[in-house]
Amino acid sequence: MSSLHLVWDESDFDSALLALVLPCPELASLPVVTPIQHHSWLGQLFISAVAQFRHKEPYTELIVSNLVKAFLLALVQTASKIQLTDYRIQPIIERMDQEANASRGYDEWMAACGLRKTQFHELFKQATGMSPKAYWTKSIMRHVEAALWESERSITAIAEDFGYSSVHHFTKQFTQFHGVSPTEFRKRKNSSS
Repeated sequence: MSSLHLVWDESDFDSALLALVLPCPELASLPVVTPIQHHSWLGQLFISAVAQFRHKEPYTELIVSNLVKAFLLALVQTASKIQLTDYRIQPIIERMDQEANASRGYDEWMAACGLRKTQFHELFKQATGMSPKAYWTKSIMRHVEAALWESERSITAIAEDFGYSSVHHFTKQFTQFHGVSPTEFRKRKNSSS
């Protein structure tokens, strides 16, 4: 699940806008699948390029071209650093990504992978670059973003859906993570539509 969903309409496709494709060994060496879910800034860079493309203002074409170039260079750089995740950690990461509100802590995670706390923490950090708790919070926030953007449910109801006992605690954590309150986050979405 992602916080934003990009949909291309075939009627928007104009073959006259296709660029000349020059050989590029770096892009040719990319694996067919490059997981970027742990690199949210890459997704945001691509989303910025698409959002900018929708504006028909001076310099739009140059801005979009440079954003796409930056995305591709960062993708090549990221793909060259991707390491295999320990098989005991991978299911925990996937569960956090898919069911952020269903996972509740170290005991559950360690029981699922059979590791001691120190081993679990080290392997998890190697795989994601973050502590399990920080990654879990990030996963929850991505799901919350989608809920705020894609539904009209109240902020209190969304907070309850994600296991927060108080809307105040939810708002505080969301604001610390995003730099804006859930209400302001939702307003920005509505103003960008």
